[in-house]
Amino acid sequence: MLTIDTLYRDINIAACSEWLSQLPIVLVLGMATSVDAMRKLLPASAARHLHVQAFTLPSPNKYLEGVLKATLLNPSVFFNICCHTLKFLIGYYEKYDSTVTSFLRALKVWFI
Repeated sequence: MLTIDTLYRDINIAACSEWLSQLPIVLVLGMATSVDAMRKLLPASAARHLHVQAFTLPSPNKYLEGVLKATLLNPSVFFNICCHTLKFLIGYYEKYDSTVTSFLRALKVWFI
């Protein structure tokens, strides 16, 4: 885990805030940190420069749904796969690491 001394972090936030009108800057300070924890973590002098915003990523299943709609279920796509192949690919996705990357890798292997 990368940690930065609080003094340097505060100085950098203050320095970056001077350029916000000319250069938009996005800082990702914590992947599993709540907005309240960020306010407690930073001193008021640094926190006043930030517009803290929480975000969540969609689940891998939502990403896979988008991939399936854009590729395999799209009527303008010029290839078809049988239901057995699709069941195998989805089973591979569910059984192993449940990442869209692994699903696409398996789909590419299917095309070869």
